[in-house]
Amino acid sequence: MLTRGVIFSDLDGTFLDGAYTPVLAGADAQRIFSRWHVVWVSSRTADELCHFQQSIAHTGDAIGENGGVLLLHDRVIASALGPVEPFHDAWLVRLAKSRAQTLQLVQNVFADVGAALHVIDDASDLARASGYSLAHAERALRRRKSVLLRPSADPRFAAALALLRAAGAFVAHGGRWISIVVGADKGAAARAWLAAQPEPFPIVAGIGNAGNDESLLREVDLPFVVRDAHHGHAPALASIVGVRLLQRQGTQGWLEMLELLDSLAGRDS
Repeated sequence: MLTRGVIFSDLDGTFLDGAYTPVLAGADAQRIFSRWHVVWVSSRTADELCHFQQSIAHTGDAIGENGGVLLLHDRVIASALGPVEPFHDAWLVRLAKSRAQTLQLVQNVFADVGAALHVIDDASDLARASGYSLAHAERALRRRKSVLLRPSADPRFAAALALLRAAGAFVAHGGRWISIVVGADKGAAARAWLAAQPEPFPIVAGIGNAGNDESLLREVDLPFVVRDAHHGHAPALASIVGVRLLQRQGTQGWLEMLELLDSLAGRDS
């Protein structure tokens, strides 16, 4: 499968647009997957990632819940990362603390600062907030390692998030909600995945569009940042040393990245 290198790619806002439409599908996507080893790195759950991969016939690996879980197709590599369990046609590895432990920490911190806490755990609620179908929302709530919170403008809410970060939690703003995971992040999961591979990759690239991709892009040799049509490049990502700021808007930046990588690999796309 691998001919050029690996691309760690965020999904929402990077490969999927606001309507959750992939920038590549069908034969076009298969041509890319035959040339590059693509690993999805997302806040989405293992169930969501599996469903998405089936929809575009992708058989590679994926990192979910902002680094909390990994889906791998080689059991030997998966076992090198931790205890494994079968999951559809792949193997699931859990890297972060359990959702129960994370939820308890969140509840304690919010109680300490007196902030109102709204955990998103109702599929109908999530479907309304995200534009998901009910089935998609149910997959999104099958969280093994992370907790979803509804954002609030209350200063005590921001104070609680700051305390969670100080306690080692990875706090990711997803626009409509906030994801909390403890013991992992996108970058740490990508680093663990790379370390478990039998051979190094000639090219290690990463692409993302938002602040929760920072840890990932700091781990790769070739980081690429998607340009938002309204807000430009995320400041936290634009400040990364050696980053490549893509000029095409939105998910079209994914195609721009491919052209640049194909050029670096010494072959036209």
